Amino acid sequence: MRALDVKNGTLSHHLYVLEKMGMIKSRREGIKYRAFYPTGTKFPKKEKYRLSDLQINIINTISKKPGITQKEISQMINQNKQNVSYNVKALEKAGKIKVIKKGRISYCYPIDKEDDFSKK
Repeated sequence: MRALDVKNGTLSHHLYVLEKMGMIKSRREGIKYRAFYPTGTKFPKKEKYRLSDLQINIINTISKKPGITQKEISQMINQNKQNVSYNVKALEKAGKIKVIKKGRISYCYPIDKEDDFSKK
């Protein structure tokens, strides 16, 4: 969009037309990205999840302090609570973190392959 200096709607329209014509193909990568590839190329495996800088910051904060609340995350990284809440839900849906609710408070934990959160 920036390289072509076009608006989002214009770009979306042209990508849609190119995909319908079979010139490109796309797939959702990560939580909020759609990647486009020329037809005939294989989708790369390692680019399955693309995280925003904020999401990476949230994961790093949770890794440093397992069991942190969303309110504490928002204070530590200087983001509003709604933005943190949205991204925490997206990260949980993508399997990047685990959220355990106790009453109205959500506690966030990093995902470690050895962890079994069903016991907690």
